[in-house]
Amino acid sequence: MKKYSVLSLILVTLSIFFPLRAAQASEFSFNVDPILPESQRKGQLGYYDILLEPGGTQKLEVDLSNATDKEVKINVGMTSAKTNDNGVVEYSPNDLPLHASQKHDLEKLVDYKKVVTLAPKSKERYSFTVKMPQEEFPGIIAGGISFQEVDSDEKEKKDSEGMAIKNKFNFAVAVLMRQSEGISGTGELTLQKAEANQRNVRNVIRGYFSNDKPFYINNLAIDAAIYKEKDGKKVYSEKTENMQMAPNSGFWYNIPLQGEELEAGEYLYKGTAYGIKDKNGEFTFGKDNEGKPQNYQQKWEFEKKFTITQKAAQTYNKKDVDVLDAAPNYTWLYYLLGAIILLLILTILLLIRRKDKKKTDE
Repeated sequence: MKKYSVLSLILVTLSIFFPLRAAQASEFSFNVDPILPESQRKGQLGYYDILLEPGGTQKLEVDLSNATDKEVKINVGMTSAKTNDNGVVEYSPNDLPLHASQKHDLEKLVDYKKVVTLAPKSKERYSFTVKMPQEEFPGIIAGGISFQEVDSDEKEKKDSEGMAIKNKFNFAVAVLMRQSEGISGTGELTLQKAEANQRNVRNVIRGYFSNDKPFYINNLAIDAAIYKEKDGKKVYSEKTENMQMAPNSGFWYNIPLQGEELEAGEYLYKGTAYGIKDKNGEFTFGKDNEGKPQNYQQKWEFEKKFTITQKAAQTYNKKDVDVLDAAPNYTWLYYLLGAIILLLILTILLLIRRKDKKKTDE
């Protein structure tokens, strides 16, 4: 076996209250170094991409090292690869649902120890065993193994403004399995649903895109727009390039409303998507790094009708922080009107009093 550096080690940093920030190596209590087996596909470095016959098993190994003077306890997790709503493949345990087309959940195909304790200044070889399903499978089973220090998410540090930031660090290594080197295929994109919703307390119109094939969709680009069904007027649009979808996965592609209120009515969510950049591809969208037209191998047209009800529009508009910020503030006017009314009342009372006094004097 050969040992390789962790070229594709994925660092997931979830920063609460603030955007993601790059972490210094000194912040980590341990290091992860995968050891690639003989069954590894040629030319694949830094993560596991192995060939196994139906029903076959393979022991995989990782070197875990602790360079600190304290004991380090590590939680180990295993999950099938999924696609998040940013169009990024997740290889760490998460709350994303397993796609309906996923026949083989990687977590159920792996025998692994879920907790590891590293002594101070020590190095340990961790092993886990993967098993290929018995039946023939003409595709890729994709997922990842992750390592996270216990209670690391409770650690806090101060930013430049003295605000406390909680960080959660997670090392993840992709695990891919296939039954033959000759297996080839491409993902297939479909738009299954469209609806109004919210993301980060802001109005969006989103479409659920599905890849029900056991292959990745690489270099995914989506050019989507929302049209009023009645007159065909385009009201919102969004373009995103360089996304990726995991095999047998789906994700919500969001079109933000940028502070505009949702309006009830009938709409169309439609557009075009592209996959696999290729200079000889027959489809063109966007520009490459040299400013030239970017070619793709794959192209999909999509369209889905949906309805925004009056109730849904009102509910989301009341919660959207951008809509609330954009709404005019008439508080000052209310105070002014109140003061004017009070002044009028006092003036009237004063005039009545003077009139009564005048009558009394007469």
